[in-house]
Amino acid sequence: MLALVAGLLVACSSAGAASPPWPASVKARVAALNAACLKAGGRPGASRHVLAQDFSGDARIDYLVSAGDYVCEGRPGLFRSGGRADVDIFISNSRGDADVLFHEPLLGYRLLGGKPVRIQIARTGKACGPASSASTQCGAELVWNGSAFDALPTGAQGAAAEPAEATATVARIASATGLATAGRPLALLAGAQAAFVADCRKATLAANPKAAPWVDGFCRDGWNKALAAGPMVDALLAAVPETAGDRVSVPALKRRLPEVKWVSKPPGQEVAAGTLGKLGVSANGAAMVDTVGLGWQDTGADFPYDAEAAMRARGAALAQVACLAFGAGEVTRVYVVRAPGRAAFGLTVYARAAPTANAWSIYSATADLSGVLPSLEALRARDRDSRWKAACGD
Repeated sequence: MLALVAGLLVACSSAGAASPPWPASVKARVAALNAACLKAGGRPGASRHVLAQDFSGDARIDYLVSAGDYVCEGRPGLFRSGGRADVDIFISNSRGDADVLFHEPLLGYRLLGGKPVRIQIARTGKACGPASSASTQCGAELVWNGSAFDALPTGAQGAAAEPAEATATVARIASATGLATAGRPLALLAGAQAAFVADCRKATLAANPKAAPWVDGFCRDGWNKALAAGPMVDALLAAVPETAGDRVSVPALKRRLPEVKWVSKPPGQEVAAGTLGKLGVSANGAAMVDTVGLGWQDTGADFPYDAEAAMRARGAALAQVACLAFGAGEVTRVYVVRAPGRAAFGLTVYARAAPTANAWSIYSATADLSGVLPSLEALRARDRDSRWKAACGD
């Protein structure tokens, strides 16, 4: 489960590590997750599934426990079902403990700044209302009323919208950025989720026939990463010219990406820079933009995005032309992308997994707007590096 968090995240390690100074009720919930992981044959790993914030406005620290962010090594997806995972919110009381005043399986959530800290959630099924079907998705904001949370709806999509709804709606549900999409986004293809899961299952089971007990949860997590990459991909596609040979100026780029908060003085050699939610945005070139990229980083975290899957879910065809890998944890993939209504362009996706819990994980996707399509030979010549391969063996 992905969360955009403006505040304190409590890093949790294995079951044998020293416990942070949580209230007894929070400790009991985390202990139950540890026990369930061990019982399932897994091992509690380093994760950030407890968030400490003031959710009630009384200046006491409250706690959100997200089972979907709990890392059970060897059993990925253990605490997910149907793309949802339990979220519990503990409100601290005057007795030195905390009461569970919200419990629900959610598609995702995010925390926003303010006093108290605001919580937005993504729901599905009957939680969206009595007339909702199993595939209905909706958003809500949890508002503290002094004794409980009121869930104020922020929008819904009906059963017929799975998953061919407008990308702006999906981006609202995806919790990694929680922003409306930029430009004119391409809608998800009808049946995109089913196609992704089917392909994921086939590839995963082919690589590991023993994956059957956990492959469904693994592939659901993968689809959630594709949804979370929606704002990233929509911004890139909005920046790409419609006609081959056309170029995009810096002012035109900013008009194409109105959701980006552009800074007045970009750093270094960048011609434009800003933020889109949790994503950093940077553009390089001169009067005309050569590349525009969006990136994310966090310490010790799993990648919350899959830009390639998000592109394909919007009808884009990706042809990989090159790959450069450093061990198993760092890889750069380069594609030629042909998307509906856009000129063909180069796409570079870089992913670096944190080798330790306190190291940085990095993920970025960069579109080449120069009009020159990438090739393996050109990359080898540019970098003077023969380690560029046509594929990385995966």
